[in-house]
Amino acid sequence: RPQEKRDKTDLTETGIMSALSNSGPIHAIFNEDVTSCVLDRIGQVMERHPAMIMHASPQCDDLSNLKAKSIKDRHFEDAESSADMIIDLLNIIERIAPPVIVFENVPGMLKSAAYEIACLRLKRWGYTRHEHVGDARDYGGYTSRKRAYVVFTQLDAPFEFEKPFSDREKDAWAIVEPHLTSCRDVSTSKSLQDGKACGRLRPVRPGARTLPTPVKSQARMAKDSIVIEPVDDQFLFPSENLLKSFLGIEQTDLNAVSATIASEIIGQSIDGPHHASIIRAIDRHVAAWREPLALSAVAMPSSKSALDVRKAA
Repeated sequence: RPQEKRDKTDLTETGIMSALSNSGPIHAIFNEDVTSCVLDRIGQVMERHPAMIMHASPQCDDLSNLKAKSIKDRHFEDAESSADMIIDLLNIIERIAPPVIVFENVPGMLKSAAYEIACLRLKRWGYTRHEHVGDARDYGGYTSRKRAYVVFTQLDAPFEFEKPFSDREKDAWAIVEPHLTSCRDVSTSKSLQDGKACGRLRPVRPGARTLPTPVKSQARMAKDSIVIEPVDDQFLFPSENLLKSFLGIEQTDLNAVSATIASEIIGQSIDGPHHASIIRAIDRHVAAWREPLALSAVAMPSSKSALDVRKAA
């Protein structure tokens, strides 16, 4: 997690602590500033554990429409912007050469100059590009979280994203109701009352058919926060478990970090059902590439070389 100016302590390890709490078997961990990491060391380690897929989510702050243009311009002039982070990812890709690369970000990434340059470089390296921008509600989700996914692949096999398969309007209140008793009453909060008065507050009421998207600032109880409003002017602040349910990531373990950091992680999270749809498409792509290898292994006579082909497939 990049250190921010408002941080009073070093929080750069909180992201990796969360990742460790939710990971399977691990070969290596690099918790480094991507703009200054030791690329040759990463290349050496990953050469012993070649990866089929590299999944990358560049920091989205400077690509999102939630960040004011004046602040983006100031951060650019102060060299604090993260808009060029894709270039650093290219340096890592060059070292580890994954056959499949997945970029996940806000849709604004696709209009950035850095992304255009990355696409050109990856094309030179033999990758084919597949772009997708989707609303989570179309893929089994409950929020309107929109995300861009781009799959770059060197595999000689067909690839296709899934088509939308769910109605946007669902019984969203059914997600909220079981959590009401765990949500604290914050009806007296002036900022939330001001948020309702100016129309920025994002309430969820009985009968809701869709859910608002959690954002990184949720824990700060700003005017545009999400609240549950079971009756008029009663504001309940959604619990961590409820916010995870909004995004279909209920099983995610965030106990390794503070409640504030957990809220930030949720606010920057993928939508679980939407993301699962993307991963299924990638799984089918890799399986289609492997199928001819498996068939050739079966056709070969039983020998050491045939066994090696089976292992490779």
